[in-house]
Amino acid sequence: MSQVLRIISALFGLLYLPLAIYGSWLLYIHVQATDLMWFIWWVSIPFLVLTQVFSELAKAWSKEMV
Repeated sequence: MSQVLRIISALFGLLYLPLAIYGSWLLYIHVQATDLMWFIWWVSIPFLVLTQVFSELAKAWSKEMV
């Protein structure tokens, strides 16, 4: 049962992240973001993805250690 919950959790994560990125992109378009705002957005998006990946890896490794 826990494997099914992990798969469902991963799928929700994979669905949420692109939607959140798209929503923030639409917001930046709407407010007519400056070049500095776009630069920060383009730097923060890969950082967000890497943070999520490393967070999930750390959770998986900590569960294996126990």
